[in-house]
Amino acid sequence: QRLSLPGRSEAAEHSQLLLRVRPCEKPSPMVTVHDREAKVEVALDTGHHSSPGSSGAPTTTTLHFDKVFREDQQELFAQLQPALLACLGGASCTVLAHGGPQSGKSFALSGLFTSGETHGIAPRAIQVITEEIERMTGSVPAVEASFFELQQDAVCDLLSASAPRVAMRETTQPPFVALDQHLTAMKCDGASGFNRLLDAYFTGLEHRRKGNHTCFQITFTRGNRKRSYLRLIEMVWPRPQAGKNPGAGKASVALEQVLQSKLSGSSCGYRGAPLALLLKPCLEGASSLCFIHCLRLEQAHLSQLVTAAPLLTKIFQWMSNERKLLNKNKHTEGSPPPPRQSRGPVVPPLHLDAHLGSTGGSCTLSTEPLEDVDGVTATSGADPTSASGASSDSNTRRSPSKSAPMVGATSEDTVTGGEGGTGEASAGVKHLLSDSTEEEDCQVNKLIAQLLQVKRRTVEALEQDARCSSGAFQELDSLLGHIMSTREAHGSGPDERETNLKLVYEQVYRSIQRSTEEVSKIRHEIQELESFCRKGYIPPLYDAYSASQQDIQKMKDMQQAASRVTEEKEEAKGKLNISVPWAVEASPQVIEIPQLPLSCLQGDPSDGPLPQPYIEGTASASSSSGSSSSSAPGTDVRRASFTAGYTVPVVAPPT
Repeated sequence: QRLSLPGRSEAAEHSQLLLRVRPCEKPSPMVTVHDREAKVEVALDTGHHSSPGSSGAPTTTTLHFDKVFREDQQELFAQLQPALLACLGGASCTVLAHGGPQSGKSFALSGLFTSGETHGIAPRAIQVITEEIERMTGSVPAVEASFFELQQDAVCDLLSASAPRVAMRETTQPPFVALDQHLTAMKCDGASGFNRLLDAYFTGLEHRRKGNHTCFQITFTRGNRKRSYLRLIEMVWPRPQAGKNPGAGKASVALEQVLQSKLSGSSCGYRGAPLALLLKPCLEGASSLCFIHCLRLEQAHLSQLVTAAPLLTKIFQWMSNERKLLNKNKHTEGSPPPPRQSRGPVVPPLHLDAHLGSTGGSCTLSTEPLEDVDGVTATSGADPTSASGASSDSNTRRSPSKSAPMVGATSEDTVTGGEGGTGEASAGVKHLLSDSTEEEDCQVNKLIAQLLQVKRRTVEALEQDARCSSGAFQELDSLLGHIMSTREAHGSGPDERETNLKLVYEQVYRSIQRSTEEVSKIRHEIQELESFCRKGYIPPLYDAYSASQQDIQKMKDMQQAASRVTEEKEEAKGKLNISVPWAVEASPQVIEIPQLPLSCLQGDPSDGPLPQPYIEGTASASSSSGSSSSSAPGTDVRRASFTAGYTVPVVAPPT
């Protein structure tokens, strides 16, 4: 009967008990966290509580979780994202952060806004939900946001300046709890939905009071008036009084009693605390529950873990029972799903078929992994004539006595295997090719030519993206400098517009970095493919351990020859006095960003002064409009010059 409720199975699948461990320098030796097994072992010395005849040996308490997380905010949010996005489809979800004082509850939900990596669950959820709504076609649910706090026996609206009390009543049917209609519900539809959701969240954070549980609620209403809820709850730890241990608190005791009644099969009310009543949809199957316990490993916080142990144990047992009941219901009502067929890799290695030329360019895809990709050295079980290390089975089947190499393969006598083996083809090699092999060669050359054409177009597109991003980056740099200088002149703080511009500024900089890295990688691939077309094979990686004096002399001669060619080009360009634009240079255009020290990128005042080569004064500002971003405190501008001919300023993220 419990599983027959709408969304009951989905709620059981998405419900999970997670552990988030806050980093510390001196963890207690009595607490051991096993990340793989997702459990925590606590060793307690109970000798002073035992009888005189007992040994007083420490007892070990083990707490089980579904998964353990450290300090990666993105990894924690990725675990919760399926349950959060299910709210758009009609399901409800409740995320609850629980733990002792300063254990990281607020950091897990809100995070820091200095960079995108430190954003918490709430801002990430708001961004993902709004992006998903923008991609939806057809009927789009209406979105409303509320923020309220739960006291010992009352609920207060935090989106109103006076924080009035609102009523919360229990119902016997889903959604099992109903809030007063006078609760402020901010509409967050349309293009401004993202900003309005953030405004509602930050307004509630500003109005909240210490010692009270808080709940940020997003309501989704569809055309049939059916509602689903996403609730982000921060459960506070009770404050100690007169140096005494406050215990688990009223809300924890009420929640623990409800869980005990669920495990024993008895009946129990939810009116022991407003927080327990708010969690009734989760315990009755109308909403999923993602319970995050935040843990500190210091010795001083060990008592808080011991206090929370009974509640965590009951939550894990209850979730395990719900999953077992769900699996049992699936096996009894429906047939098991068909076994998933094993599939190969997404992009398997390409093996040319024997009849490639006669079948109009058909090819077969093999799921066997390549033994050797970078060099021409043959691996165990592979044909030594194949450049990629894969055996030419088709040629072997066609001519058992002799295997004819295809384009890109070198026979054993075409590679100088002498001291060091550079892999270059000898001058007097005679290729023994049949008619079918020549057709294969032509087909392979066509495939490589098409691939090279696509890669060159990709490089051109990435270079154009880098140019446009560089221009936008410089304009944003100038605009931000003007805004910051004007704000500092008036003595005011940063506003929402400045914060959004800084976020765009940082995103454009990352886009430039990605484009330049991709251009460098693709150009290297183009060089390898061009070498394959010219020489018939890809040069292997150089092995410095087996280098001979002859190899070293060859490298010196090649380096001197390359330097002479470069000098001749520079002299010819100087005589003609021609400046070749970056977009039409014939030489390889490698766009690189020099690797700066971490202290330059973080902009942390505690890291000491920045290196002098990367600091520019106000005299070398990025624009002629008088941008003051270089002179503003905490915004030292460091410029990384591209070899392609344009300069991009790099500004440390705002603290």
